[in-house]
Formats: sequence, C-alpha cells, structure tokens
Amino acid sequence: MNQNRSVIYIAIGVGAVIIALVLIFTGILPGRKESLPEPVALEFWGIRDEDDVWRDIIQNFQNENRPITINYQRFDEATYEEILVNRIAEGRGPDIFMLKNEWIAKHRDKTVPLPKEFFNYSTVIFKNTFVDAAVSDLVTPEGDITGVPLFMDSLLLFYNKDMANAAAIAEVPRTWDDVLEQARRLTKVTSSGDIERSGFALGRAQNVEHSFEILSALFLQQQGIAFDRQTKRIALGDRARDALAFYTSFADPRSRNFSWTGRMPNSIDAFAEERVAMVIGFARDLKRLRAKNPHLAIGVAALPQLKDARTPVTYGGYLFLAVSKLSPNAVRAWQFILASTAPEEALRYAQNAALPPARRDIIALGAPQDEFDPSYRQTLFAKNWQVPDERSVRGLFQESIESVSSGVAEPTQAINRLQQRLQQLLP
Repeated sequence: MNQNRSVIYIAIGVGAVIIALVLIFTGILPGRKESLPEPVALEFWGIRDEDDVWRDIIQNFQNENRPITINYQRFDEATYEEILVNRIAEGRGPDIFMLKNEWIAKHRDKTVPLPKEFFNYSTVIFKNTFVDAAVSDLVTPEGDITGVPLFMDSLLLFYNKDMANAAAIAEVPRTWDDVLEQARRLTKVTSSGDIERSGFALGRAQNVEHSFEILSALFLQQQGIAFDRQTKRIALGDRARDALAFYTSFADPRSRNFSWTGRMPNSIDAFAEERVAMVIGFARDLKRLRAKNPHLAIGVAALPQLKDARTPVTYGGYLFLAVSKLSPNAVRAWQFILASTAPEEALRYAQNAALPPARRDIIALGAPQDEFDPSYRQTLFAKNWQVPDERSVRGLFQESIESVSSGVAEPTQAINRLQQRLQQLLP
C-alpha cells in the first residue's frame, strides 16, 4: 500500500515538473526570456541632404522597428558617384543609397529591385502614387521597381521683381516670346558694346548653371530629341537645331536677343548680385540665393513655354533611394525606403528639404508657400530623358553650346556631331 502511494507521489511530482516546464517554455510562467530579433544596422549614403533633413524620419522608423538602426552619411556630390562605385566594386558599400535620375541607366545593375511579395506592393500602386517622370524612369519593362523618388525638382524662371517694376513690366513672362521682349527691355549695354546689366542669363555653357537641363528642356519642348529604349537609338532633328540656335542667340552680339557673354559670372551668382534680371534654376537654388542676398526680391514663375503649346513641358530632376545588390539585409533596407517615402514622412521630407514632392497625394495638398506653387504644379508635367553617362553627356552638351556661341560651328553641325557622340555612348 505504501509502495503504491510512493509511486503515485512520484508520478504526480514528475507530472508537475513537466507541466511547469511547459508553462515556462511557452512563456505563461516567468523563467524564460523571449528571444529578440537580431539587431540590424543599415548604412545609408546620400548627397545634398544635411543630417537634420533625415533625423526625425530615421528616428521615427527606428522607434517602430527597434532591432533596426539607420546610419546616414552625407557625401560631397562631386566625388560621391566614384566613391560609391568603388566601394561596391570592392564588395562593400552601403545598404541604401541615393542616386540621381541621370544615373539610372548607368547604375541600375548595382541595385536590387523591390521584393514586392514581401510588402504587398504592386507596380500599379507605384504608378498611381508617384509622378510620371519618375515612374517611367524607375519601373522597368518587366515591372520591377528600381527605387523610390524623394522629390521632383523642375526648372523654374527666377526674375528680379524690383528690376521688372522699374521697367514697368507688369506681367510674369509665360512664353519664350515674353522672355525675349522683356529681356530686351531689361538689358543695358554700354556704348562700347559691353553688357552692364543682363536681361536674361542664357547663351553660354561655361557660366550658365544647369545648361544641360535647360537645353534638354528646350529639346523636349520642341520635341527635338527622341530616344528609343528598345533599339537604343537617339535622334536629334531640325527642332533640336532650332532649340540650340535659340539658346545660343543670347550670347550672339549680332542677335536682337544678345544679353549674355562669357565674361559674366556664374548665372545664379549673377542673379544674387543683381547683375541679371532673369535666370533659370531649380527650387533648390532658392536657399542659396537667399543666403547670398537676403534682400533680393525674387519672383518665381513656371518655365516659359512655346507660344500656343498644347502641353507644357519642363525638365525635372530628382534623387531616389535604392538598395544595393550586395546588401545582406535587402528586405529590411526596402522596409526603410517604403516607410520613409510614405505620406507622412514624404511630407516631412518635403518640408525639411524645402523641395517639391514626387508623391501625387502630397502635391495635391498644395505648396506651403506661394513661391513654391509653380514648382509644385510643374511636377506633374516634368520630363527628362535617360542619359547613358551623365558626366560625358554634360560635357557633350556644353561642348555643343560653346562651339556655336563662340562661332566655331553652326547649329546644324553641332547637332549632328552631338547626335553621333551620344549614340557612341549607348551600349
């Protein structure tokens, strides 16, 4: 009898121990520590944006995703591309990096596209969310999403309000014909033929900032450039010649449009110094202009268009976030990109960076200040074209402009040579 009782007590004790271990193991009773996800540190490289642009965006993401930390590092834009390419070639580099839209064709093979199956995110959603220029660049023919745009900054016309008022110019120029008429009224030429004050900064490449983008915009407005992605053929026709002739006419002393010379300073600097009445720039140039001259009366208008143009066109540039093909944490990296470009954080970025957004829903909210209204409206019809190699193409455009403005070549010759050289750059 006593032996039977002992067996029963032992069985009960063993059973109690087993039950306790099960309860501890499952976490019902204390005694077992929950295993936490492994910490992940993502390296994030960028250009232009100071740390304070990203500080809150990164902190908000880290608060919601405790195991993940984001380390942002800003680089000098002049050396960034070379450093990035070299690090990736060495098998290192960041998990997340910014790229310019002009770098897409050259560096797409260094990225890993969005793993849509992990995020329930489709190409249709992307196309409905972002502006057309970014969509056409970042979505491949196969439907892969290369990256996500941070903003869409398009060419604008800046004009000096005080100079316009003094010349009794009441209306903002809306067409190139308007620009020509107002530039003639605003340009002051000395008796010796030197320009004392320029009405409009255009005509050269060496001292006209954004000359590549401006001439590209004129090509696109004139429908003078065609690039077939399938055949990889580029065509510059008679309209491209007309656009180049128009551009360079402002540096031709024989032209009625003459208002700029190679002796003038950089166009944006000249505008800040009130040596030119009108200049073309991007929204990101406004901060620089105000820093150089806080008292400058800046007027901001949409890029002028061809008279009777059915559809407005301007050149749009942007930075986008992409994930390195070498990243061991590609899904986590894409998680950060999607979170940081969601509506709330995209709005925060637009405010912090003072740049027009690339998201349609943020654009629909309207510009936070009147001077940003033209850039917000233009994002929807901004265009660009995929250059094979930005540095080389910029050099070719500048060479073409300077060859005509200096009298070395006629516009037709310059365009023919430009087309040949561009075609040679294509793979």
